[in-house]
Amino acid sequence: PQGGRTPRAQFRFSAGPLRIGSMDAKSILVRGNFAAPILTLDEMRADFTDGSSLLAEGSFDSATQGIVGGRWQLSGSFLQRLLPGFSYAALAATGELHGPLTNLAHHGEAVFTTARAAGLKPFDFRAKWSGRNQQVTTADVEWRAGESVLSIGAAADFDVTERRVAANLNQLTLRRENEELFALQQPCAITFRTGQTNAPGGLWMLAVEAFQWRGEHH
Repeated sequence: PQGGRTPRAQFRFSAGPLRIGSMDAKSILVRGNFAAPILTLDEMRADFTDGSSLLAEGSFDSATQGIVGGRWQLSGSFLQRLLPGFSYAALAATGELHGPLTNLAHHGEAVFTTARAAGLKPFDFRAKWSGRNQQVTTADVEWRAGESVLSIGAAADFDVTERRVAANLNQLTLRRENEELFALQQPCAITFRTGQTNAPGGLWMLAVEAFQWRGEHH
């Protein structure tokens, strides 16, 4: 800083229309300010031609290498382009993140309404999660199709380097018209690992321990 003054700057950037991967954006807006050592993103908004939108805001502290008050929001048919064979009437997803980049805390919620996938009846899907870095410490999922509701409670650790996911399944319940049909009898450990991308045959491994899913009359 010259003369003891903190460097400050404001910025605003807008563009459109333009193509981002397989998506066509009508407009993109980025605005914020920098007051050393903090870079603040007041608004980042992308509106797409299919009606989808992505919004984000938050601050980055270059001194602590951490994010403060990070928030994002996604809506529209955005994911249908990324997941062939999967469609839905509406999507609303939000999330927050904060902390150092090496140990980032995050939580969020996603709701799909009238979703469709091959071989399945239309369903509503809701997921809520919280975690830190590559760990999801809690995840609650509800899958509803007609009068049937499948509830899942789990935690997971994603090891990108080892290409491994280790999960603990704590709840797995199927209900129909408020009657419990099946329930997990005890926590279950699940491990999924994929081989190297250049390995012949694309080998993968799935291990499930102590899985007991029973119903009173089943």
